[in-house]
Amino acid sequence: MRPEWREHIAELTEQFAQARSGLLDAQRRATELTATARDADGRLSVTVDHQGRLTAVELESGAAGLPAAELGALIVAASRAAAAKIDAQRAELLTPAVPDEVRDRLDAVRDEHGRLDLARMFPDPYQERRR
Repeated sequence: MRPEWREHIAELTEQFAQARSGLLDAQRRATELTATARDADGRLSVTVDHQGRLTAVELESGAAGLPAAELGALIVAASRAAAAKIDAQRAELLTPAVPDEVRDRLDAVRDEHGRLDLARMFPDPYQERRR
């Protein structure tokens, strides 16, 4: 093998190792994320883990007199707000670790909420032929 090819392969291998290490570190740190959100009137707060799962609910005295349906709706809304914070934190954490060309490809298959859409990522090859 030519020396310049060996050198190029060594450079690519080093770049891959650095990218992999950065991505693994970002992924590890992403598992430690939590987020808290409050309702607009400050009657309750909820905390979610890195997967958006509810881990804590704190009710202030103003929440005591609320009808159960209203209280439940506030908890759900606050949970969604906290989960959205997690999504933003995760994106902020992982974005620098993902090469631009990979990020561009992933952005092309996101849904209207910014989540990866597997149907766009892996289109049905039989449907493509029928068109």
